[in-house]
Amino acid sequence: MTKSSSHENQTFLECLETNSNPSYPISSLVFSPNNSSFPSVLQAYIRNLRFNESTTRKSLFILTAQHESHIQASIIYAKSQGTCANEN
Repeated sequence: MTKSSSHENQTFLECLETNSNPSYPISSLVFSPNNSSFPSVLQAYIRNLRFNESTTRKSLFILTAQHESHIQASIIYAKSQGTCANEN
């Protein structure tokens, strides 16, 4: 990963932690390609087979959300286009 993408990855993770319910820790639910579990998690969660093609670009992260605040936090990040607005 480049220095820039590393910074973006950290911003994403910080945003998720800031905007999700602290009673439901999110850090263990986020997988990046650097994580050894990433390929198996990707295979387990693919619903559309076109995403399983070797020519298809893979996700930067997989969020295995287990609480509604995890989804809300990822939407906050997506809406902010890579910056983090604290909506708590």
